[in-house]
Amino acid sequence: TEDYFDSGWYFNAGKFQMPVAGLTHLEAKDKNVTWSAYRFHEMDPLLFSDGMKLVWRNGDMTSKYSGRKCWQVADGKIAGHPTASILTSYAWVYVW
Repeated sequence: TEDYFDSGWYFNAGKFQMPVAGLTHLEAKDKNVTWSAYRFHEMDPLLFSDGMKLVWRNGDMTSKYSGRKCWQVADGKIAGHPTASILTSYAWVYVW
């Protein structure tokens, strides 16, 4: 997730603003983390003509050492006890 927003390592450097990406809010209380980030695609546009689908995957990795909240074992079942994630996203589309 953080790589998409031009950050890395779970936004460990804190909030930042750049011309095409940034992290505007980051707060951790107890086991809950809320954050807000943006990414503009002016330099690398995402072209589509009949709609678009954004798929956001969160936490399913094949290595338990990756720092993710869950992972898949060899038979494809989820190992561990993943918590629910709530994701709200907004998209601004403009045509030129």
